[in-house]
Amino acid sequence: MQAEVSRLLTLWVEVSGMVILQARAANGILVDDVIEGGTVDAAWRKMSTLWRGIEAGIQGFCAEAGITSNQLLALAGGRSPLVDLAGRALHGNARANRKCKKAIWQRLSQAWKVGNQ
Repeated sequence: MQAEVSRLLTLWVEVSGMVILQARAANGILVDDVIEGGTVDAAWRKMSTLWRGIEAGIQGFCAEAGITSNQLLALAGGRSPLVDLAGRALHGNARANRKCKKAIWQRLSQAWKVGNQ
């Protein structure tokens, strides 16, 4: 379970970095074009939907397992401040990516089952 949560937290930190970078670019703070094949706004929204999908998957799993997200993430050293910063920089029109949410929930559920056997 600890290894799965560590991988998940690493993914969430990477997505958070992209959200912050793209939010800055969309607001004209960065000069260089950091996005290939599309607009900065579209890329920011896409990364924001992934971020929300990760969060929703964690929340869904935690509700089912009867634990808090803080308890879960403590297995990997806790929630990163970068994740919190990105949460405040999400695209306003981004909803949780359902496929991402489901995949995160499934990975955590499987690791939880294996850990409880």
